[in-house]
Amino acid sequence: MGADPVVGPTGGSAADEPTRIIGMFGHYRLDEVIGRGGMGVVYRAYDTRRNRVVAIKRMPRHLATDEEFRTRFQRESALAAKLREPHVVPIHDYGEIDGQLYIDMRLVEGVDLGTVLRKGPLTLPRAVDIVSQIADALDAAHEDGLVHRDVKPSNILLVGKPEQVVERGFAYLTDFGVAANIGGSTLSRPGLALGTASYMAPERMVGEPWDHRVDVYSLACLLFEIVVGHKPYLADDLLGQLQAHLNRPIPRPSELADGVPPGLDDIIATGMAKKAADRYDSCGALAAAARELLETWTPPVAPAVAPVIAESTLTADALRPVAGSAPPTTTADASSLPPVETPSVAAPAVAAAPSSGADSAPEDTVTSSGEVPAADGTPSGPVGPDSSGPRVTLSKAPAEETVTASGETPVAVPEPPTEVQPPPPPPAPPEPTERPPAPEAPQQGFWETPATAATTPHPPVAPATTGPTDLGDDPLAGPTWKLAGPAPRPAGWPADPGSDPTVVTIPRRPTPAPVLPGRGFEPEAAVSGPTDRAPRRRKRTSPLLIVIGSVLSALAVAGVIMLALFVFQPPARPVLTTVATFTTGAAPAEIALSPDGSRAYITNKDAGTLSVLDTATGEPVAAPIPVGALPNSVRVSADGSRVFVTTTGSGTVTIVDAATNTVAATVPIGGFVDGIALSPDGTRLYAGVADRGEIVTIDVATTRRIGRPIKVGDQPYGMDISPDGRRLYVPNFGTDDVSVIDTQTGAVVATVPVGDAPLGAVVSPDGSRLYVTNQDGGTVSILDTATNAVIGTVAIGPSPVGIALSRDGGQLYVTGRDGDFVRVLTTGDRSLSEPVAAPAGPVAIAVAPDGRVLVVGERADAVSVMRPGRA
Repeated sequence: MGADPVVGPTGGSAADEPTRIIGMFGHYRLDEVIGRGGMGVVYRAYDTRRNRVVAIKRMPRHLATDEEFRTRFQRESALAAKLREPHVVPIHDYGEIDGQLYIDMRLVEGVDLGTVLRKGPLTLPRAVDIVSQIADALDAAHEDGLVHRDVKPSNILLVGKPEQVVERGFAYLTDFGVAANIGGSTLSRPGLALGTASYMAPERMVGEPWDHRVDVYSLACLLFEIVVGHKPYLADDLLGQLQAHLNRPIPRPSELADGVPPGLDDIIATGMAKKAADRYDSCGALAAAARELLETWTPPVAPAVAPVIAESTLTADALRPVAGSAPPTTTADASSLPPVETPSVAAPAVAAAPSSGADSAPEDTVTSSGEVPAADGTPSGPVGPDSSGPRVTLSKAPAEETVTASGETPVAVPEPPTEVQPPPPPPAPPEPTERPPAPEAPQQGFWETPATAATTPHPPVAPATTGPTDLGDDPLAGPTWKLAGPAPRPAGWPADPGSDPTVVTIPRRPTPAPVLPGRGFEPEAAVSGPTDRAPRRRKRTSPLLIVIGSVLSALAVAGVIMLALFVFQPPARPVLTTVATFTTGAAPAEIALSPDGSRAYITNKDAGTLSVLDTATGEPVAAPIPVGALPNSVRVSADGSRVFVTTTGSGTVTIVDAATNTVAATVPIGGFVDGIALSPDGTRLYAGVADRGEIVTIDVATTRRIGRPIKVGDQPYGMDISPDGRRLYVPNFGTDDVSVIDTQTGAVVATVPVGDAPLGAVVSPDGSRLYVTNQDGGTVSILDTATNAVIGTVAIGPSPVGIALSRDGGQLYVTGRDGDFVRVLTTGDRSLSEPVAAPAGPVAIAVAPDGRVLVVGERADAVSVMRPGRA
C-alpha cells in the first residue's frame, strides 16, 4: 500500500501564521504538521534555543534502531549540511531526539516548479534562467562529492509571488536527502525509491556504474519539460518509462512546441545522450550552451500569457492533504489539465525538507537494492545525441507526485535570508467561569459522531480539529487530547501509560455529540457561572439523621458492589492467541482465503509472486507464482476457481487458475493498479488506478473493460462491495474521503469525508455498515450505508491498515502497521480489546470460516494464524 501524504493551511508567513501547538520534541516546539512522506513527517516548528522558526523532519521511529540506516543517515546528512551554495536549501541541524532521527531545515516561502508547469510551459528565457540556477546548485554539490539523483520539477522551488515566478525569481534545489556520495554507498536499500524514472539516466536503470552526469541527464529532461510542458517521454507505466529512456530516440522540443529554436534540440540531445560520455561534462556546461542559444534567439511575437498559480503550504515529500486543504489532483499532460482557480491568499510558508528516501505515493520510481533494469535487461542499442526517430505523441502521463486542488505539488522549499519572528504564543486558557471544552473523542473505544453529510460531486473538506495538547509518542501524531485513565499500549508506545493521562490522536470531526457514560471516560465537570437569583433557603437537617443516613447508604452501596462482583460479572472481551506462524515471500502485501479457508493466497511485493499456502500446515501448495511487478491486492472468486491479483509495477490484473496454480490471463490496465473488488456473482471486477484516481470495470468472462473509467478521489487503494453488489465503496487515501459508486450506472452517488488517509474498507455482512481504516488518523470510521454518513469513530492506535470482519459481523479485526498489533472491536457494544502482538509490519488480515484469523507481517515476511479466545 502506498503511503501516505499532507499539506498545511494556506496563507501567511512563518512569522505571522497562527500557532497550532502540537507538542514538544526536545527543544523544538512542534506547531503543526505541514508534510508527510514515505520517510517521515515534516512539522512547522520553533527552535526554543535559537529563537527561530524552522522545519523539522522526523523519521519513523523504527529507523533509529537500524544501525545501517543510522550510519548512512548521519553521513549523508553531514554531507548535505555542508553545502553553502545559495541555490541549495540550508540544513541547520540533524541528529536524534528521544529515539527518533530528525533534520532541522529552513522554513521559507515559495511555489514549486511542478505546480507552475501544470498551467503550461514557460518561456525559453525563463526556462534557461531556472536551469542555470539549478545547474549552479548541482555543480557545487558535485564538487563536494554529492550527486542529487532526483532532479525534477517538484524538487525545485521558485521564490516570489505566484504571479511573478513564471517570469522571474530565485530558484532553489530541494530534497538533497536522497543525494549520494560519489563512489560511496547511499541511503538506497531494498524497498526505498532511488529516483524518478521520468528523469532517470539510462545507466542507473540497468545497474551500470554512474557518476555526476546522471544529474546532467535529469537537468536536460527538466529543461525539455519547462519549454515543452510535458516530460520527454510519456508512458502509461513504469516499465514504459524505463524502456523509453533506454531505447527510444531523444525527442526534439522544436517539433513539439511553438517558437522553440532548433538549436535547443541539439542541447537536449547532448544532455540526454544515452551514453554518459556523450553528455556535457557538467550541469554548468549545459546551462552555458542554453544561454549562448538565447543570444541569437528571436522570441515569438505573441508570447503566451503567464499563468497564475494558487498557493498553499508545502513540503518536499508531502503526499497527502491535511485538514483544511482541498483534495489533490493527479498529474497529466498539459492538454488535459482542468482550470485551477486562484484564491486570494498570501505567499505560503514552505518546509524545505531533504528527504531520506522517495515518497511512498505512487510515482515513476525505481526501487531495488541497486537499480532496476529494463524489461529485457539491456538497452537495444545506444542512441546518440543526433539520433532520429518517430515523433513523440502526447498521451496521458502517469502521476508522478500528489498535488493539491489548489494546484500545488507538495515540495521542499528554502527561505530567503530574512529575519523571522517567532510565532505568537498559544491562546490563553478560558476564564474559570467558562465551561471547559469537552474532549472530542475517547482514547479507545467508540464515540458518536453527528452524521456527516455526503456530498456530490467530490469532494467536501472536513473541518480542522482544535485544542491540541502535548505530542504523543506516535511520530505521525496529529492534534491530541488528554483523557483520563490508563489504556493498553502496543509495542513502541509509552511504557507506563498509567502514570499520565492518555494521549491519543483525534481525527478531524465536526463538534461531537456528548460522550455517553460507561465508556471509561472522565466525565466533564459542570461549571456554574454567576447568577442573579438569591440563594434558596433550605430547612436545616438534624446531624444525627445525617449520620444515620450516611451509614445506611454506605452499607447499601457496598452490598450492590459485592452482588455485582459475584453475580453480574461482565463478559470478557475477545482476544487472539497466535497458534502458528508461516513463512511467505519477500514483503507480503495482502492476503485472501479460499471459500473453505483451506488455502491462503498472499501477494509478495519484492518477489513479484503469489504464494499459495495450506492454512493448516503452512506448507506451500505450489511454487510461488510469478504474477508481475509489485503485486498488491488479491481476491478469490466465490467458487474458489480463480484468484485475481493487481500488479502496481506492471499496471495489470493477473488472473490465476486456482486448480492448476498457473496464470490464466493478464489484463493490461496501465498506471498504478492497486485496490480490487469482485462482484458477488463473480461477473464483474473493479480495479483502482491510484495515480489516475479512477476505477476500471472488467468483464471477468471476457477479461475486457466495460464502459469508461469511473473518476473518484486521489489515490484509491482499498475498496469493498456491498453484499447485493449494488454499491462499491472506495476509500481515497489522498483526499480523506470515501466514494460511493452505484455499480448499475457507474456514477459516484456520494462522497463521504472520513479520517486522515483512509486505506482499507470492509462492508458488514448485512450491508448496513461500512468500516474504514484511517492510516494517519489512527482511527476506524463507521459509516451508515443507508445515509452515507459517518456515525462514529474508533481510536485504534498508530497506522491502522488491515481490516476484516468475522463471518457473523460481530468482531472487527484491525492491524496497526507501525505498532505491530491487532485489535478487536466488538461491533455490538463497540468495546475494544487490548492490542495483541502481531508479526512485524502487519498490513493485511483475513478471517477463515472457522474463525481463525490470519495476519500478514510485511517486515517479518510471515503470516501468523490466530484463534479468538476469551480474556
